[in-house]
Amino acid sequence: MFLLGLLGAVLLMIYNSFIMELIGGMRVDFLTIFFRIISSIIFIILLFVFYSYLLKKKRNIILFWISIIIIFLVIEILKNIFKMPRPIGIIEETGYGFPSRHAALAFASFVIMSLRYMKYKWVFLGIAILVTFSRLYLGVHYLGDLIVGGFLGYYMAVFIDKKWK
Repeated sequence: MFLLGLLGAVLLMIYNSFIMELIGGMRVDFLTIFFRIISSIIFIILLFVFYSYLLKKKRNIILFWISIIIIFLVIEILKNIFKMPRPIGIIEETGYGFPSRHAALAFASFVIMSLRYMKYKWVFLGIAILVTFSRLYLGVHYLGDLIVGGFLGYYMAVFIDKKWK
């Protein structure tokens, strides 16, 4: 499954220009403001603090933050190995684009929260998708960056969670 996702991401990278133009044609002021908020570091931090509050148990909160830190560091290492530039978006971003840190952290948090609150898994998935799509909408990532980042975050969170138990 992971290799299929990776192969799909490589194929999508071939069509990056087309996808970026397609998304660019969808931009309207309201959505741009909404996705700038969803994509902001302040929103992500507040979201993770809220998730920590929901987790309640100290053990789950520690697992959540350890997972976030490990995944953040792995993504940073990969960014510096691949050194793939970002597209020029409608907001200014620095650093490399591949793989997407936002997508990795969004899908990692989806895994951790869903395993503890299965009843709300669709809400957590919706939030992860919104955060990830915000990066494409704002033009600061190619679709392949997001797919690979999302897969990495998802699978690393599953692995960390299994090892934690």
